[in-house]
Amino acid sequence: MKGPELSSFRPRRLATIRGRILIGVLVLLAAGLIGNSVAGAVTLRNYLDHRAEVSLRASGDRVHRLLAAGPQTINGTQLSALISPILGMTVIGPDGGVAAQAGDGVLGRSTA
Repeated sequence: MKGPELSSFRPRRLATIRGRILIGVLVLLAAGLIGNSVAGAVTLRNYLDHRAEVSLRASGDRVHRLLAAGPQTINGTQLSALISPILGMTVIGPDGGVAAQAGDGVLGRSTA
């Protein structure tokens, strides 16, 4: 008695129309997920850039209005209140050195 041929045991699932449709759906699903990830990352980056720019402009406007009022003394607490908490400000003295720093965004400072 001769047994069945080896070729009859091979899976032929991918050669059928059902297999081709399954592969096509998986490829489309992967492309959709990748596209969604890229679109989400671009949107989030643009949103965060816009928020940082708006915050920086608002802080600059507050400092500009304060400086336009004339000479006055500002301590570190007042300066920190003028600028956004995520930003930082470094005041350069007449000698070119750092006179004061305020805010969380100052390099070399940790927020912890």
